[in-house]
Amino acid sequence: MTRILCAWLPHWAIETHPRSKRHPSANGPEERAAPFVLVHTQASARRLYACGPQAQALGLYQGQALADAQAIIPTLRYADADLARERAMVDRLGLWALRYSPWVHSQCESQGSAELLIDIQGSEHLFGGASGLAHDLRRRLSARGIGAHIALAPTLGAAIALARFGTQGVTCLDPEDMRSGVAHLPVDSLRIGEAAGALTRAGLKTIGDVLRIARSPLAARFGTQLLSRLDQLLGLKPEPLNPLIPPLSHRAQRLFCEPLLTLEALHAQWFAALSDLTGALAARGLGARRLRLTLHRTDGGVVRAVAGCAAPSHDPQHLARLLSHRLTPGQESPDLGLGIEGLTLEAAAEPAPARQKTLDSAAGADLHEINALIDRLGSRLAYARIERLDAHATHIPEAAVIARPAPLGPAQGWEDILHPPERPLLMLPAAEPAEVIAEIPDGPPKRFRWRKTLYEAARAEGPERIAPQWWRHGTKGQATRDYYRVEDAQGRRFWLYREGLFGEQDTSPKWFVHGVFA
Repeated sequence: MTRILCAWLPHWAIETHPRSKRHPSANGPEERAAPFVLVHTQASARRLYACGPQAQALGLYQGQALADAQAIIPTLRYADADLARERAMVDRLGLWALRYSPWVHSQCESQGSAELLIDIQGSEHLFGGASGLAHDLRRRLSARGIGAHIALAPTLGAAIALARFGTQGVTCLDPEDMRSGVAHLPVDSLRIGEAAGALTRAGLKTIGDVLRIARSPLAARFGTQLLSRLDQLLGLKPEPLNPLIPPLSHRAQRLFCEPLLTLEALHAQWFAALSDLTGALAARGLGARRLRLTLHRTDGGVVRAVAGCAAPSHDPQHLARLLSHRLTPGQESPDLGLGIEGLTLEAAAEPAPARQKTLDSAAGADLHEINALIDRLGSRLAYARIERLDAHATHIPEAAVIARPAPLGPAQGWEDILHPPERPLLMLPAAEPAEVIAEIPDGPPKRFRWRKTLYEAARAEGPERIAPQWWRHGTKGQATRDYYRVEDAQGRRFWLYREGLFGEQDTSPKWFVHGVFA
């Protein structure tokens, strides 16, 4: 059963602002007790953007002119609203709430409020049930001076409506009480904009009033959005919840009775979680391709480390080394604050082929060692800097090999290359011109000069004729090549080609050295 938690923070901007606290250095007790508000410029006037409970109790309200507010309360304290900081703090709140579920969404609302949405299905048992999780969240927010209205409901729309317009504290709505549990809420809780005012003017002030009316007249007068929101509220139509960070497919979590202060103690805990996770993956024939470790600090901050693998792996020792490298780059210890009270380990898994451990398993062992090397290099240097060479389906030598990111898997295509023709061990970055003397114009080289050194050819093989790719754009004017494998008297072997054919062009063909065999 889906279970959505909504925490509405009506005074988020005020309660998280660094200047909202009362300073003992203020002049006099009246100034120390003065309310605090946030202001912004609207229509060339300074107006109140957000008011806390104390300011609202004294008659201040959002949108009021700052001058009018100061006339009522001369000692009023205020500061400019910082929307960028407010959004950053909300994102940090969402990361902190990942301790409860991987499916978390946080967002800023109008007039300095914020909203935290959590899909707690499958994780509420870790906190003694859904109610225990909700009270734990409210207690932790209250300890940081943040007031929250929390609601638990089977649907996203019902949770939002109860949190904003229901009773304060923690409200729980069971599936069998859906209609009766939301009937008393005002139509503003349906999130239908201006249509809520039209419903109120028509005498439909609560959701219960709307539910008693036939659907066709409602759609004709107030639009189809009203029906869509009602269906989402009652669970008749799905309403997706987009997570702040897309969760990975597999997850393990550890919560600690006392905060852990050292990396050694943390390593033992995340290795135990990693062993459990990889054991479950191995039993299903899967391996971790990407890991994400999140450490939850007692002050609400998080420490995150992400590691990837070149191939699916369920070896906990190997994966633990990769996480250690990402968590402590350059041997720098992460900031653990006042301690770590929990950790979350997530993995994106893929099918992992079984490794043969007997008879002829050398090829598989070599590939495994190569993947382990790529992982070690990638954890230190970044995977984007590691490339592999793949064969490309073309006869043009300089285009027959392309570079691809190494973590994508083993190189492909080499089994399709024919031998012979052989290719040199060293291919020059660009073919270099050479002076060649041949016995006959279209014969193999007899003597050639390359890099100011004269070589006498003892034997030669060829030609291997390679024509230009006439069907591709940009190849017009390219000449046919005749390649020769040439060996001199000292046993040195070269790869030369003649560009152009005798009798088919006005100028004489040119010779080039393209590679060296040994």
